Amino acid sequence: MSWSEIAATAAAIIAGLGGGGAIVLGLSNWIGRLLAERYVEKLKHEIQQEMESYKTKLKKSEFLFQKEFEAASQFVALRRRFYPQYRFPEMEWDDACEDFASNFKGVEKALESYLAEHGAALSKKTLDQIPHAIAEAGAGKFEVRGDTVSVEGVKTADRVLEVLEKVEDELREAVRSQSTT
Repeated sequence: MSWSEIAATAAAIIAGLGGGGAIVLGLSNWIGRLLAERYVEKLKHEIQQEMESYKTKLKKSEFLFQKEFEAASQFVALRRRFYPQYRFPEMEWDDACEDFASNFKGVEKALESYLAEHGAALSKKTLDQIPHAIAEAGAGKFEVRGDTVSVEGVKTADRVLEVLEKVEDELREAVRSQSTT
C-alpha cells in the first residue's frame, strides 16, 4: 500500500465519520426540538388549567365577598333602625334601653329574618352571636308590660345592644380584611 492509498482511505474514513456525525447531530437536534415542543405544550396546558382554577376561585371569592358585604350593610342598617333615639335632654342609657326593650318583638322578628336571609354568608362567630341576641330579645319581651319595662328588661336590652354592636364590628372587620388581602 502506498502513501497515497493510505491517505485516500484515511480521508474516506474521516469523511464517512464526519457525515455520520452530521447525521447523528441533525437527528439529535430534531429529536431534542420535538421533545422540547411537547414539554412546552404540556406546560402551557398545565398553566392554562391553573389559570382556570384561579379564575373560578376568584369568581367564588368575589361572590362570597359581595354576599358578606350585603350582609354587613344590611346589618348596619338594621342595627341603626333599632338603636334608641335621643328623645329628651336628660336621657340616660337606661332610658335608651327601655326604648329598645319596648320593641323586643320587632327586634326578635327582624333578627330572625336577617339570619334566614344572610346566614349562609356569615362567619361561625357571628352565627353564634345572632341567635344569642334573638333568644335574649325573645325572653326580654316578657319583661315589658305596656309602656313599663322591668329592671331585668333594661338589663336584657343592654346585653342585646352589646351583642349587636359586637356583631356589627365583626361584620365590618370581615369586609375590611378582605379588601386588604
